[in-house]
Formats: sequence, C-alpha cells, structure tokens
Amino acid sequence: MIVQAKALNPGRKHKQAFEFQYMTAGLTAYLDLTTAEEYVFRKGDFYVIEPGVVYAQKSTPGTEILFIIGFRRIVDGLRY
Repeated sequence: MIVQAKALNPGRKHKQAFEFQYMTAGLTAYLDLTTAEEYVFRKGDFYVIEPGVVYAQKSTPGTEILFIIGFRRIVDGLRY
C-alpha cells in the first residue's frame, strides 16, 4: 500500500523507551529500517515500537496518533 504523505521522517530509535501508539484518525505507515518490513495502521489500531528498533514513519494529512512512552527500569543490572 502506498501512503501519500509529504515526507518520510528520517530513521530514528529509542535506546530505552517503548513507544505505544494508538491511531485515533487517519493512516500511517511504519517502516522497520532493519528488516525493510512496512506496516500500515488505521484508526482504531494500536501498536508498539520496542527499544532499539530503527524505524521511519509517514502519515497522511489529518492523521492523529496518541503516543505513550514507557521506559525500562534498570535496577542492579536487571531489566524489567
């Protein structure tokens, strides 16, 4: 599927943050730059981008996404 958007944002990643995204309107395409897999999400979809994933995203005009950021806790070398 081709998502018509102004531009693809440059690749990005979060070292420790999980990015939870809930689509409230529109259409977005998420491209995993490591695997070259593209995922398309629409209103009502929910997805998670895990720490360390290098990705790019583009959205159609009028797209609305609720972003929630969560962080891993590191205590005494244990991650949870």
